[in-house]
Amino acid sequence: MADEDKTIAAKPVAAQEEVTTESEADKSNSLGIPTAEFVSDVDEFMGRTGNDDTSQVLKQLDESHTKYRFMEQNLMQKKRRLKKQIPDIETSIDVLKLVKHKRDNKEETETQFMLSDQVYMKSTIPATDKVCLWLGANVMLEYTIQEAEQLLKKNFETANKNLQQIDTDLDFLRDQITTTEVNMARVYNWDVKKRQSLKSSTGAVATTAATMVLTKKGIHVDRDVTIDGTLYAKQIKTMDTKQSLTFDSLTDEKIVLKNSDIWENSLSLGDGKLEVQSNNFQIRSTDPDIDDNTDDILFNVEPGEITLQAKDFLQPSLGGHNINTSLETNSIRGHLYHDLRLESRTQQVIINGDEDIHLESRGGDIMSQSYDNTIMTANDAILMQSKRLEFRNLAKFDKSVDELNPRDSYQLCLCESGQLFAVPPDSVCKADAHWCSTRTDDK
Repeated sequence: MADEDKTIAAKPVAAQEEVTTESEADKSNSLGIPTAEFVSDVDEFMGRTGNDDTSQVLKQLDESHTKYRFMEQNLMQKKRRLKKQIPDIETSIDVLKLVKHKRDNKEETETQFMLSDQVYMKSTIPATDKVCLWLGANVMLEYTIQEAEQLLKKNFETANKNLQQIDTDLDFLRDQITTTEVNMARVYNWDVKKRQSLKSSTGAVATTAATMVLTKKGIHVDRDVTIDGTLYAKQIKTMDTKQSLTFDSLTDEKIVLKNSDIWENSLSLGDGKLEVQSNNFQIRSTDPDIDDNTDDILFNVEPGEITLQAKDFLQPSLGGHNINTSLETNSIRGHLYHDLRLESRTQQVIINGDEDIHLESRGGDIMSQSYDNTIMTANDAILMQSKRLEFRNLAKFDKSVDELNPRDSYQLCLCESGQLFAVPPDSVCKADAHWCSTRTDDK
């Protein structure tokens, strides 16, 4: 297939929003990340204005630590995108060299274009001095080979500089994260030693401007409470219903619930993860419109069953869902921009329905592929309603094969109503009105 404009489209170039300018890449700190101050003298640091409350200081340090972690995650994502885009740029440069070589030698280029996952079209492209580069964001521009080569090389150099700058920023961020974690530990230890010294001198833990009231219902404290050991309580709640209840800890937090040592539920927070240990875990919805029969359960985990429910639909994760057992659902719908694939690599795919099974594709084909036999069975009839019915790549009859028994072959005939029937190969493809107007069973 020859192109009338003598242009060829190269592979996508790295998106322009991912490639920064050279002036930004040359900066020692392209993101303007603030430097964390190392607290060498904790007494001097806590004596500064605004650092009289240890809990507030630890809260500020924790906020800085969270921001550093957030920036680290963003830089890691950019690094992964650049590592994926740089090979694409290199491939585009190689394709451009091939086009340039074909142009200089006035040779045609034979290639294959992918129409779908398993369909390719062979084409022949004449020598050309122009190419089209995909710049991203649905933008493709035409360049001469020289202009395209300059642009690709510039983007390749800039992408590598940005990758080096990201590595530098990541190293800087890790240093700030380590410094902040050390500061938090030093301030926390300083506060613990201070409280221990006050306790040993006065016999009790002193609180600054805090009020503790003992009532029949329990203990009321109007400020933050620090627990050095284990707290046993029947109920913990805030005095103000509009105020949230916050649990703050520099180490892992764990909440354990027991019922006379018969069963135990625990909730652990730490190491960047949330861990729940229980025989049953549920997430309920505050929206009463989902389904009154399910008690608004969105997510339910039991030892032998996992239940997911959504008001509209479940959004799959990257790569889809891997289900080793049965899946019971009312509807399966694919992504808007991706194909819906039901695949079993080593076993069968079984789709059962008490009534009808409806497969519908509004914008494309429905393909059923098997490397062995595709068998369709029905107790009554298999109905196919279409404007055209095609059988491709059928085996052709070879007259040279003597072992073929003519009685094993039949003619396939079609009634006006669409019903199919078979007749011997030497018979006339003809049937009466009763045969074509009624359903036949075992004939």
